[in-house]
Amino acid sequence: MEVEDDFPNAGLGDPEVLPKNATSVAISAGRLRPNTTYEASVAFWTAIRSTINSATNTMVWRVTRTTFPLVTVGGGGSSPVLTNWARLAGGAVQFEVIAAPGQNLVVERADAIAAQSWTTVLTTNATTGRVAYRETVPAGAKARFYRARGVN
Repeated sequence: MEVEDDFPNAGLGDPEVLPKNATSVAISAGRLRPNTTYEASVAFWTAIRSTINSATNTMVWRVTRTTFPLVTVGGGGSSPVLTNWARLAGGAVQFEVIAAPGQNLVVERADAIAAQSWTTVLTTNATTGRVAYRETVPAGAKARFYRARGVN
């Protein structure tokens, strides 16, 4: 994951490289500037090593990279955090939203991370500071992206 110069791409083998079963990345609070639009990207690398003979090794990399705008907000208060992601049997996904207790929330979904319009799938109040969300993803859906935001 790379967000311009504020969250640089980790090199292969670096501690910030995600394990191959990762489903999310956490960027520490204060790492990105508030009220800023970044160009962010996520890349997946697969190494294929081929030995032709004892004197020749060939390394081939397959890279899939997605670039998208990442917009930060600033100001007092905390932003909701999506956590505890799980893919369930039957195509369902679930996660929790952690927010300030009593904060009004909207959870939204889109089929592309850079979508101009997002569909509201949940409007609620985080009475205890945690809200669970579960949804069955239709067969054949290529990707789903979710976000949560506080509302007044």
